[in-house]
Amino acid sequence: LAAVIGVCAFALLLSQSRTTMATVAITLLAFHWGTFRRIPFMLIGIALAVMVFLFILPYIEDLLVFLSRSGNASEITTGTNRVAIWQTVLELWSDQPLQGWGFGSTLFILPTHSGLFSAAAHAHNNMLEILVTSGVIGMSILIFALFTTISTAIQTRCW
Repeated sequence: LAAVIGVCAFALLLSQSRTTMATVAITLLAFHWGTFRRIPFMLIGIALAVMVFLFILPYIEDLLVFLSRSGNASEITTGTNRVAIWQTVLELWSDQPLQGWGFGSTLFILPTHSGLFSAAAHAHNNMLEILVTSGVIGMSILIFALFTTISTAIQTRCW
């Protein structure tokens, strides 16, 4: 728990990311409420969260405007234009599916793509970034490495 909070706090300091703040909150809640004897309290908490959500549902547009940095709700609903970036990345990957475009290529391709803006310098998703830069070969190597690492950790009880 301390390691997760430390990594998230460090990432928060470097990026000021709301996702990191949410990750810290979810990790703390999961650690605190994640025991079997607290299941009734979890269910009550979920019911309260659903009630709050239903209460704020009519005001969701105002809430999204409040939560966005720019004051525009589309910043949150489009994931700060990540949907357009991901569509472009998948189109690029379909042109070079086996070996990809090469390491670091998104830094040069995405900002100059006609459907995107100049600030889109990477895929904003690690799996898509690996897929477009390394293709199916690189993604296969990554999946194999992750599978091997996780299975070794499970077998040796190193978690």
